[in-house]
Order: sequence, then C-alpha cells, then structure tokens
Amino acid sequence: MQAIMELYPTEEFVYHILSASPGPQGDLEKTDWLDFYFPVPYENRHFVRYPGENKAGFIAKYCQDNNINIQDCSLLDDTQRHLKEAETIGINAIHPAHIICEYEKKQELTNQQDKHIMLIKTIRGNIGK
Repeated sequence: MQAIMELYPTEEFVYHILSASPGPQGDLEKTDWLDFYFPVPYENRHFVRYPGENKAGFIAKYCQDNNINIQDCSLLDDTQRHLKEAETIGINAIHPAHIICEYEKKQELTNQQDKHIMLIKTIRGNIGK
C-alpha cells in the first residue's frame, strides 16, 4: 500500500476501490480490511458481484454516469483477464508487479541521490583542510 501511495499521491489522484465480492459478507470483510489498511472514503468503495459482473464494464458505466474520461482511469488488478478487458476499452491496466518494480526503482534512485548528497557534503567538508 505504501508503494501505491508514494507513486500515486492523493494530492494528484483520487482513489476508488473496486472489488469483486460474492455478496454482503464479502463486502463487509473487504470493508473492514480497507478501514484498517487503506482507508478511502466509503463513497469511493465499489463492489461488483462475481460471477456475473466485470470490472471493466463497471468502470465504463461509472465513467459515463459521472462524466469522467475513461482514459483518465487506471485499474490495478492481479488478474490478467480483468486487465485485458480494461485495456480493450481504453482503461490504463496495471499489474501489481509493475507497481512494485516502479517503487523499487524510485527507492534505488532516492538512495543513490542520498549517497551523492553525502559525498558532496564530505568533499565540501574536506576542502580547505
């Protein structure tokens, strides 16, 4: 969750949680998890029923109903079928592995920058000695 929040800060992005659930008990369990690990407003939590409904279709209808450009939406999902369905209709499809790789690259870059800053401070501290 930390990786998502750092790569997609809430100042720039609006989070909507779209989760597949078999029924009300599943909704409750997922809501409890979200309350604890990823508290987004309740009005930004959406559930689709499986089997039967699909996430890409839900996003397309939600965008249409709320005058949102579908190309401004991303679906983060670990199921290839959902990603393919989303991509087919113009939704940016992201697999969690991509988030992890991007986060690790960002961390490595930050660590390298920190090492360079320390080196510069050390060099500057030794000048004139």
